[in-house]
Amino acid sequence: MRLSLTELKDNQKAKIISIDLDSNLKQRLVSLGLENSKLISVYLRSPLNNPNIYLVNNFKIVIRSEIAKKIVVEVSDEYSINR
Repeated sequence: MRLSLTELKDNQKAKIISIDLDSNLKQRLVSLGLENSKLISVYLRSPLNNPNIYLVNNFKIVIRSEIAKKIVVEVSDEYSINR
């Protein structure tokens, strides 16, 4: 199932499918480790849900909701987190 990063639920892991941002911002995110095929999960939600902290490659990255809405991810049971 494909959805935006903002729709990712706690304890779900997803694969990044696309980043629909302008090239400068997209390149900045790629340099932080956000690129297609990488797994991502919600690490911590802020009280107002903006920004949130996500976990990619064991790195915590803070992403504002306006940007997270433009990151398309695919959720699958094979990516699920067992806690």
